[in-house]
Amino acid sequence: CSSDLTPRSVLKRTRCTASMPRLPALAAVLVLLGALAVWHSLGDCRGLAWTFSAHGSLRAGRVGRSDGAAGRSVDVSRTQLPIFSFRGEAQEETLARFERIDDVIMGGVSKSQLSSGGSVAAWRGLVRTEGGGFCGQRTKPFVEPLNLTGASGLYISCRLASDDDIDRRVWKMTLRTNEGRGEVVYQAPFVPSAGLDPEPVYVPFSDFVLVRGPIAVPGAPKISNVSAIYQIGFTVSKFIIGAQMTQLENFRNGTFQLDVAELGAFTEQSSGLNSMQQKAAATPPEVLAEAEVKKRQPWLLRVLLFPLLGLVFSEAKR
Repeated sequence: CSSDLTPRSVLKRTRCTASMPRLPALAAVLVLLGALAVWHSLGDCRGLAWTFSAHGSLRAGRVGRSDGAAGRSVDVSRTQLPIFSFRGEAQEETLARFERIDDVIMGGVSKSQLSSGGSVAAWRGLVRTEGGGFCGQRTKPFVEPLNLTGASGLYISCRLASDDDIDRRVWKMTLRTNEGRGEVVYQAPFVPSAGLDPEPVYVPFSDFVLVRGPIAVPGAPKISNVSAIYQIGFTVSKFIIGAQMTQLENFRNGTFQLDVAELGAFTEQSSGLNSMQQKAAATPPEVLAEAEVKKRQPWLLRVLLFPLLGLVFSEAKR
């Protein structure tokens, strides 16, 4: 356009400018759409696939229970219902039903992998506080939800194998009670075993709170219905669950390894889970294929935003 300021040239310039792409506005729109995509895909900031063990029968005995605030164990009689076994022949199938949910979904550079560690699974990762500060594993979407009516909570049989700094990280269990894939989920803290072998840690459903990322949703109800569980996961994070974004003091940055042997439900009453539920636990539930998961995503996210974000904000580039 002309740079002189005669009335005619000003008119021409106005028309020319109006026809030019408004790059700042376009960038703002892309950022907004990108934020919506991240909002849609977050889990925790945030936590899977259902792998029911072939030996998913009830086990009774004296076992530990969560004390809620710390997730440590105290002696009490409970009955276990294994859901995911990371031992023996079931290990490979179980691992295939999980996916990672690290902070790369929000621009971070942490990463983790759940793989075979010999007799049990090994969840190995690197947590970096720049841009996020968490790693997680969760089941892939189920074809049909899991009915845990009658159960008292979840347990995870695990141990921290990499170091002794259990309390310098925040460990969380995650539950999803709807079919969505957003960041609003139920979470509860737990503390892994420090022993030489994986030991069960129990987290009652009453400990779970609804969160958005690491922040508790104000006034949200506790879990009252566990007849349709769509996802289970576990996370290591620098954030404490609370009313506001709060980072754990003296958080340990860097590598970790959590050995995981089993994930399941428990009940304080031997008759809490009926025979139909026990039978269902013996058969691994179907999970959605990757193509089906993508097909169910909104068209805008699947066709436009995810490919665009992959080019601009790819993990490899970061």
